[in-house]
Amino acid sequence: MIEDNPQMADFFVQSQGQSLTDSFFATSMVMLALVTAGFSISSTLRLRSEESAGRAEPILATPTGRVAWAASHLVMATLGTVVTIAAAGLGVGVAYAVATGDAGQVPRMLGAALATVPAVLVLVGVAVALFGMVPQAAPAAWAGLAVAAVIGLLGEVLRLPEWVRLVSPLEHVPAVPAEDLALVPLVLLTLVAAGLFAAGLSAFRARDLHTG
Repeated sequence: MIEDNPQMADFFVQSQGQSLTDSFFATSMVMLALVTAGFSISSTLRLRSEESAGRAEPILATPTGRVAWAASHLVMATLGTVVTIAAAGLGVGVAYAVATGDAGQVPRMLGAALATVPAVLVLVGVAVALFGMVPQAAPAAWAGLAVAAVIGLLGEVLRLPEWVRLVSPLEHVPAVPAEDLALVPLVLLTLVAAGLFAAGLSAFRARDLHTG
């Protein structure tokens, strides 16, 4: 069906030599990452909800440290991100393997899905940094997701400049399986995410609680 539609083909194929099917799956992985990022950001922003509602203060009045309390939420958000993306990638791989009779598609699609995890964690890291540094502005993390969605889904259609598109962490992820997997950008994204997490937790430990 896609092959019969030149507009759809142009949308999914970014350069010559790419498999149309692989380009479709690469775009699907971006959509999967965006949906998962929404879940992960929502889970992370529960920190701010707990704080603003005054439920964090009694807990933090106990020997439970601030970083430990926040980290418990972030561990769940991070694990949820990995598990959700892995499960979806596995499901896509199994379905494609059944359709093609090629069992090798299962690890291939699973790997393509997992390649988006570092970029999703960068978006989560923005939420963590905002929560720690400027808690009242924490909901602005949704704006980051919105920007990534526009760039990831409409960047080609809108012919956005390259420098604008590079604002989205997902643009730094290799378009697997349409492209070969490159580890360097994934490592760099992971380091950026770790830095944002660390900055947010450090700021939260040092600041006052803000309720209301």
